[in-house]
Amino acid sequence: MAELPEVLGVVYPVSEEIISNIFNKRKNIFLKFTTHEPNKKTKIRLKNGSKLYFYKSGGSKIIIGDSTIVRFEYLPLPEILSKYKTKMVVTEEELMRYSAGREYKKILVITISNPRKFKSTIKLSKPITMAGLYITPENKDRILKKWKK
Repeated sequence: MAELPEVLGVVYPVSEEIISNIFNKRKNIFLKFTTHEPNKKTKIRLKNGSKLYFYKSGGSKIIIGDSTIVRFEYLPLPEILSKYKTKMVVTEEELMRYSAGREYKKILVITISNPRKFKSTIKLSKPITMAGLYITPENKDRILKKWKK
């Protein structure tokens, strides 16, 4: 089997409210259901120090900022609420709606630091799906080419 490319970061779509919670309310626990939970046969491609890019959902097709991934883990819903309730980028009620029908599935919990909004947003040619998009050495320049720090 071919080796998968190194992951430098991941782009996930986020709502305007989540963007506000990250940048204005200093919430630093990002939650995401993934297609499947890693197991002994699958390797987690994210790593501490990778970037989490914020893609503004709703049709604008822009990346508005990023943050550094400090830690990531897969946790069940009750443990997330007991450990991170006040630090989540969503409210408890929003998390319960997001989790409806998946209450027993583990959630990817990403602790972020140093969130920053870009001076100039990155306009993408195609929308990002809820699955997100990995940024690798092979696609970084193509995806982030218009970025001005």
